[in-house]
Amino acid sequence: MPSTIPSLARAIRVMNALAEGGEFSSLGLAKRLGISQSTCYRILQTLEDADWIRAENGGYAFSRGLLPFVKPLMDVENLVTALRPDMESLAQSTGLTVKLSRRQGAEQVTIARVQSPRPIALSSTVGARFPVVLGASGACLLSVLDDETVERLVEDADERKQWEHESADELRQRIAACRARGICENIGNHPQGIDTISALLTCRLGAFALTLVGLRGDFTGSRRTDWRRLLLETAQRERGGLTQ
Repeated sequence: MPSTIPSLARAIRVMNALAEGGEFSSLGLAKRLGISQSTCYRILQTLEDADWIRAENGGYAFSRGLLPFVKPLMDVENLVTALRPDMESLAQSTGLTVKLSRRQGAEQVTIARVQSPRPIALSSTVGARFPVVLGASGACLLSVLDDETVERLVEDADERKQWEHESADELRQRIAACRARGICENIGNHPQGIDTISALLTCRLGAFALTLVGLRGDFTGSRRTDWRRLLLETAQRERGGLTQ
């Protein structure tokens, strides 16, 4: 792509090759990646100077300099592990799929999910990305931001025409609800009948959205009230246990 930096792209390819394993020598990596040996050597020396890799047994291995980059990923993985029992309990109690999301820039990313126990139910793929302005989960994640930042994201969504079956006003209403009560809904909007209720979960790692995902009709009558309460109680209980 014309907007990429070729030298940085080559360095990333070297890092990916080291992560995959195999031939770790400068010559072997150069042949494997189809770059000159001198270029590969300079990349390896630069990475070694940064303590990202170290010379070992005639080749190279990852070094401690990468720990500041890896630790946040390990922390999030530990968070998911801690949350999973309550997510599984929510799925069993409601019969719905439960997902956990976080914001990455203008997107929301599903980082964990527990599938509904029903034989036919909605799923939510780990790693799935959506515009952060959409849905109940997006509103939860935006509720912790200041109004100026939210409006910049709204303007970006306007330019990208991301609203489809939702609107900026509906997003603002959901954000206000989440700020007031820690929970919000997106019910009756999706053309495929997907309804969601999300609760805000904050801890030292940031803001997350804990979401029940169901089909049209799943949140009717007393179930809507009961499941809102159960979801909110779960998020609040987890928030209390994860603040340390």
